[in-house]
Amino acid sequence: MPLYEYVCPECEQPFEKRTSIAHADQASCPHCGSSETKRQLSRIALQFQNMSVIPLTASGSSCATTSCCGGACGGHGGGVSGHNRMN
Repeated sequence: MPLYEYVCPECEQPFEKRTSIAHADQASCPHCGSSETKRQLSRIALQFQNMSVIPLTASGSSCATTSCCGGACGGHGGGVSGHNRMN
């Protein structure tokens, strides 16, 4: 079940609630009981392990040769070390 973030306009307190998608807009404030809460846009954090990111050029092609950046992106063994990988 997703975890949603809300803020109450009555008491201005933020809170979180784990609820189904169908009930995401039906949250009451646990601080003051108001049903006029506003769902907030949440930030998400994703962590991928053991995955490489292949840099793309402005044209959308992969950085497979040194012609795209002269090796500065690190996507082909040169340039900035670790720039093309998420650790």
